[in-house]
Amino acid sequence: MFKKILTFIFSFIVFLSTMSKAFIPTFSLEEPTEWQYVKSPYKNNKFLLEESDNGSYWHFEALTSYHYQSQSLNGINFDCKIKHKAFTGTEFNYVGLTKKNNNVITKYKLYSFYYIPVTIPSQYSAFEIKLGLKHLEQDEITSGYTFGFNYQLLPKRPVTFNLSMEHVYLDGRPFYDFDWTCGFYWGKVNFFLGYRYLNTKALSLSGTHTGIKCNF
Repeated sequence: MFKKILTFIFSFIVFLSTMSKAFIPTFSLEEPTEWQYVKSPYKNNKFLLEESDNGSYWHFEALTSYHYQSQSLNGINFDCKIKHKAFTGTEFNYVGLTKKNNNVITKYKLYSFYYIPVTIPSQYSAFEIKLGLKHLEQDEITSGYTFGFNYQLLPKRPVTFNLSMEHVYLDGRPFYDFDWTCGFYWGKVNFFLGYRYLNTKALSLSGTHTGIKCNF
């Protein structure tokens, strides 16, 4: 099953990359080697990266969204990412969910901390490798580790795609955290709609989420 999922994800990435080449010219990271993320993608014919004026550029992203699976399970998501020189970074993610079952309310809090050691960027896409820790609070508190990837693509104004998948070992067994979004940019703000799948021993989430992301 996992091999089928990986095959689908790889094929999806190749498809998006191929489609993007039909709309935009080729690009390679040649000299100069200093690059930074664009704060307002698609503005002034700039997509994801541009030349940096100095070697200590920092890029901040803040995201918030609302998760909805059913009237009995919904909640919020908050994410903050800090990138340095567009290639390394750190990320924090929080998911707070409320589950109602026969007038019994259960609250879940999921914290994720990531280190991004490798980013493979181009002017129109970025592939990140993520290593981190997850911490789940419910009746019991469990912690574990995670590793995965995040792929962002800007194929054509003002559209953006984002695909994220993690292999997580939490609560004594492995599981997967899958997130896919599609949105559009308006200046520094990205409005998006997506789908997230997360299944642990204590928590099962499979539903849509919508929100905004801002670049600073």
